[in-house]
Amino acid sequence: MNVQNYWCEHFACRYLLFRLRLTAYLAKLEQKSYKIPTLYIMGGEDHLFLAPVKKLVQNDRYSQLQIVPNCGHVVNIENPLVFNELSIDFIDKLKMG
Repeated sequence: MNVQNYWCEHFACRYLLFRLRLTAYLAKLEQKSYKIPTLYIMGGEDHLFLAPVKKLVQNDRYSQLQIVPNCGHVVNIENPLVFNELSIDFIDKLKMG
């Protein structure tokens, strides 16, 4: 096996393990409501996490989802102004009650 094939297989295995752990974690969150207001800020191009988080938010009345267009997984880096605005608005609404 050459080095390139080794690394491809290595990362493929790591990705699959990560996906399994993520699925198990999200299933655990779906089973229990923590009654804590939660804001998820996701990029519209986050192809790994967006669909499971949409499902999670649908089943939790304490959660809400804000989707930022043209962003991937790291919204706070890709569009920090929008991320900060959404975060501050969420916190301000919690303060008001």
